[in-house]
Amino acid sequence: MKFRKIGSRGLLFPFTDPFPTNVYVIIGHERIYVLDTFLGSESMALVKEGLESEGHEGKPIVVFNSHGDFDHYWGNSAFEGALIIGHEECRTRILAESDEALLVNKERKKGEVVVRAPSLVFENRLSFRESSSVRVQY
Repeated sequence: MKFRKIGSRGLLFPFTDPFPTNVYVIIGHERIYVLDTFLGSESMALVKEGLESEGHEGKPIVVFNSHGDFDHYWGNSAFEGALIIGHEECRTRILAESDEALLVNKERKKGEVVVRAPSLVFENRLSFRESSSVRVQY
């Protein structure tokens, strides 16, 4: 898969099937941050391959779900052991709507889909500092 480097720390992974979207990755000093995970394990296998080809494997993964549409979280489980974060409303929506989303959109799945909602949620603000632990600010 072709991906594009954005600045010194960003990687943009464009997808066209079944519709156009992008997965954005930020390479931190201690962690890799993945913004949304598209449609399942096959989608994220392409992202993992891109990270590996750039020598970025081995760092802990943090997945950020921007909101609760199915195409933003179906690939979460591809990153086993990853910290998954999202707004509290994102988590609530995923838990409430994921079964129906899997039924209605099953033809859009790309590989295995195991629903994993954010395990770390925030209401107002969340920040990460490299070389320290997660810090929640209100």
